[in-house]
Amino acid sequence: MAYEIPNFSVGVVPSDVDLSGVNASNVPIYQYAGVCVYTAVSVQGTGVGGAAINLPSATSSPIIGVLQNNPQQGEAAQVVVQGITKAQAAASFNIGQLLMVNSAGAFLPATSGNYAVAQALESAASGDITTVLLIRNGKQ
Repeated sequence: MAYEIPNFSVGVVPSDVDLSGVNASNVPIYQYAGVCVYTAVSVQGTGVGGAAINLPSATSSPIIGVLQNNPQQGEAAQVVVQGITKAQAAASFNIGQLLMVNSAGAFLPATSGNYAVAQALESAASGDITTVLLIRNGKQ
């Protein structure tokens, strides 16, 4: 059972793309995905200093935090940047493993040369919503 203990979150940065999609079961696709902060491309003139939220550009990208809502383009993204949060698993991992994100923002075991952005607090299989502790660990 996934749980959250958010310590710090932001909700003033808009989404640069539409992250409101749902799957065939009407479950949000990007809720609980790791997201990055970039210079706004599509929502110019909004956000804090021109910043916007988007999915990671590559597996090796550091994240600002984990998306909590399903914003449409230009809507404020609720992002937990510190603490314990729910997260989407992209692969199987065990409690205690350091995790990185893929280009869809889903979490998987960290590999050499990539940013460890979280530590698993629950074991998970691919597709699970699980619990992670956000960390700032740098490249492995």
